[in-house]
Amino acid sequence: RYEDAIHYYERAMELEPTNADLKLSIAQVYFLKNDKENYEYWLRAIIEDPRTEQEQLESIYGKLIAIYCAREEYQAIHDMLINCPLASIRTTYQNYIAERPQFSVPSGEYEEVKALKMTASGGGKIYYTLDGETPDASKTQYVSPILMEDGDFTVKAVYINENGVQSQVASAWYHITVTELEAPEINLDGGEYDLPYKITVRSEE
Repeated sequence: RYEDAIHYYERAMELEPTNADLKLSIAQVYFLKNDKENYEYWLRAIIEDPRTEQEQLESIYGKLIAIYCAREEYQAIHDMLINCPLASIRTTYQNYIAERPQFSVPSGEYEEVKALKMTASGGGKIYYTLDGETPDASKTQYVSPILMEDGDFTVKAVYINENGVQSQVASAWYHITVTELEAPEINLDGGEYDLPYKITVRSEE
């Protein structure tokens, strides 16, 4: 009598709206009823409730991840875990998380050439752009440090892990101004000479 059970649980939640166990119970009824849409809805309602205890959260996240894995919706797993407040859960399911790339050079203005390195945890790939365009798997793959000389650079990068999950975009802005030094002055012109000469080199610096 699933419909009766749902009715009574909904009535119970009206009387005790803070009772997370009731939400879990109604989710189980939908599971037994093979109503996957409402089962998922109530599981998500439980993890979004700040009153849910950690032990319950660990179980619920596991159930939701099983649902998304069966549908191969790995990006949905990533998006859910990236917003999870519990580090223990993120650690348990870290293979489904794609952290945004880290840049070796902070945003800013520099007066020298910079070699920008990008790193990310895992065995996936990093893709980037230098013109501010949003990166994805169709853009340039990062394989070695990016040499930034004179000019402005808006660097954006994403990490895509082994499951095809894409991270949030990492971005940085750089203004590189490389001052060219004047050539040193030599007191003697090149050529052939019959006598010894003292050669001096002078620079403005």
